[in-house]
Amino acid sequence: MSKQIQTQASKVWQTVTDPATGETYKKTIDLTWTIVRETGYLVWLVICLVLVLGDWIWKTGYRTGWATREWINNLEKPSADRLLSETGKNLLEVSKSGAALAISTAKEQLGIEDTDEPLPVSKPKPEPVKVAAPEPKPLAVAPEPKPIAAVEPKPTAAPEGKPPTADE
Repeated sequence: MSKQIQTQASKVWQTVTDPATGETYKKTIDLTWTIVRETGYLVWLVICLVLVLGDWIWKTGYRTGWATREWINNLEKPSADRLLSETGKNLLEVSKSGAALAISTAKEQLGIEDTDEPLPVSKPKPEPVKVAAPEPKPLAVAPEPKPIAAVEPKPTAAPEGKPPTADE
């Protein structure tokens, strides 16, 4: 039986000391390190993607929220008033450009030189008048009261037959 143990131990020792075994373990360790490093890089890229995607979703949601809010606010305005206001603005612009074209054509037919003067812009709104408030007067400080001198009562004579008490 001891011969079988020696034979088996000899086989194990030869396998461990074989140069191919060392190369195999070296390749295994190198390959394991490469797998760990590349997996770490992949995890980092996934984290970056999650951050960028989260930022994009946040900004898009924020922008969409404001656009929706503005849309809802515009829905609250009466549509007839809004339509009349927009129509009035458009008619004003068309009439301005039509009048300018008619005047330009008339000047051309009369032989008057057409100078490119800018169209008058609507009058600027006057700035509100700033009225200066009068300077507040400082509060009058009341003079400090003078201390009142304590008046001590004059001792009175005790009635006869009675000795004076501490209260007196």
